[in-house]
Amino acid sequence: MLEINLFRTSTDQLDLAEGDVVFEAGSPAAHFYGVLEGRIEIVIDDKVVDVVMPGGVFGEVGLLGGQV
Repeated sequence: MLEINLFRTSTDQLDLAEGDVVFEAGSPAAHFYGVLEGRIEIVIDDKVVDVVMPGGVFGEVGLLGGQV
C-alpha cells in the first residue's frame, strides 16, 4: 500500500481517546482529517458505517459541499 505522509508534519494533530467524537452530523465542515494511528469509526444513527484506518482520510465530503 502506498503510504502518504501528508499529515505527519502537521502542527494541528489531535490525540483522541476511545469514544471521543471528532464531529457530529450537521456540524459545519471546517477540516478534513487523516488517521496516523489507530482507527476512526464513522457512526450514523448509532451504527458503524465505515472504519478509517491509518493512511485514510475523512471529513472531506463536508468540505466539498456534501452533507456530513
